[in-house]
Amino acid sequence: MRKRHIILLIVPLVLLLTGCPLFNKLPVWSTIADLSTNIGDIVNVNLSVYCTDPDGDSLNFRLVNGPGSVVGSLYSWTVTAPSGLKTVEVAASDGKGESKTSFKINVKSPPNVPSNPSPAHNADGQSFKNVTLTWTGGDPDGDPVTYDLYFGTSPNPPINSTNLTNTSLVKVGLASFTNYYWKIVAKEGSRVVEGPVWKFTTEPYGIVDDNFESRPLGVLGPSTLPWANYDSSDLSKGAITLFGFAGSRGLTLSDPTLDGYARVLRTGLSPARRGMISFDFSVAANGNFGVGDRTHWAPYIFCGDYGEGFGLYTFSGDYQMMMLISPNTWYTVLMEFDFNFPYRGFSVHVNGAYKGAETYTVTLDFTQFEFLVFSSRLCDYVDFDNVYIGIYDSGYTTSDVDAMSSDFELSTGLPLP
Repeated sequence: MRKRHIILLIVPLVLLLTGCPLFNKLPVWSTIADLSTNIGDIVNVNLSVYCTDPDGDSLNFRLVNGPGSVVGSLYSWTVTAPSGLKTVEVAASDGKGESKTSFKINVKSPPNVPSNPSPAHNADGQSFKNVTLTWTGGDPDGDPVTYDLYFGTSPNPPINSTNLTNTSLVKVGLASFTNYYWKIVAKEGSRVVEGPVWKFTTEPYGIVDDNFESRPLGVLGPSTLPWANYDSSDLSKGAITLFGFAGSRGLTLSDPTLDGYARVLRTGLSPARRGMISFDFSVAANGNFGVGDRTHWAPYIFCGDYGEGFGLYTFSGDYQMMMLISPNTWYTVLMEFDFNFPYRGFSVHVNGAYKGAETYTVTLDFTQFEFLVFSSRLCDYVDFDNVYIGIYDSGYTTSDVDAMSSDFELSTGLPLP
């Protein structure tokens, strides 16, 4: 009987000493806080910080479910797409039993790719005085985003402004008729998203852009037109009238005597190689006038009868007729010039149709222009409207209107047929 009692006492002691599961306490987890991270980040969690064993047993950890891996007591994951909420389940074992816990990892989306540029990609005719750049940005998670602007005249533009918080920026003091390239890089934390490169072109330098609607009616004064000087002689006159296109305001020049003249003149322009002169006109049956740069008569257009009938002519040693015209009829003339090699000339279009060109063997410069009714010919009237003179040279600028020279040649200075 005593032997039986001894055995009954020894068995529980042996079971206790040998770690019988009946008496083992499982590992205990504390809460692992949920995480928020970005694609490309590395997440490390030391699981031993969050798990203890009441019995003091050593612990082994493993990944039960979710992304990443467990080596020793370290959970690790190099975060990959797609974004969204991930659940990670891990387990701890003391060799006799196992307990589990889980935590969540919120994989955040990168910022939106910058889009919807203004000016639109490949837009032209943008003001070189100031351009407002705008784009669409933001972040799918609603996180704050900053932006870096790359901007310049190279197709691979350099950094210009950093850490912008708005999706717009005004650029001032740009060059005329120049290609500009820009892109936006969006940043949210360590996440960087690069937008495409966009391009826009600034407008030509406008020396004249006048439809005369803001000019006072009546005979021209010396400074009625802010873009040129005016003078006249004898009975010849220049005036702002209601004889512009479709009854609008326009510039009218009249020269009823052979001795008189009237002219609108601009000299002293910075030399230009590429540009255009455009204007609308209607002329009397005896109308004779000239428009352009008379330095080399290039670009220059004559109206009158210079040997082949009443029409429009150019001159480079001989008169070349561009087309016959009818009096009291509106025409639109466009002269585009490019004096750079190899073109070295100018073309004439009337009402949108090509009429001819003059070419030269030397390089010329455009430095002045005039609207003139000659002292050597009559012109009851010529009406002008919608005058535009623009320069295509990149970055072109010029000075204000110079004072008129009193000895500037008034007649054509050319042999008349």
